Amino acid sequence: MAFAGLRPSEVRGLRWCDVDFMSGVLTVRRGLIVGEETTPKSHHHRAVPLSNPLRTAIELAAKAKGSPWEPVALTAHGHPWGDFGLHQAFGRAQQRAGLQGW
Repeated sequence: MAFAGLRPSEVRGLRWCDVDFMSGVLTVRRGLIVGEETTPKSHHHRAVPLSNPLRTAIELAAKAKGSPWEPVALTAHGHPWGDFGLHQAFGRAQQRAGLQGW
């Protein structure tokens, strides 16, 4: 999210077929909200350049990919992120850093 400006629903909707390493772009085509696929909030597709940190993270995740339709963002247990998973991960990181509030 931080390196691509994606909303949580767009991260959950990102599939491997949306990532183009050759051109260095990922295409935001869908969002996933409460298990339902939707269009992104803007209602149109958009291309996001793969910054170096984003490319590195996605390349690491790509080692475990299977089908082009599998989600890009998986939990440490290999499951797709749930609707509150990113919020929970942020909360755990915040606790580890000893921070409170926004």
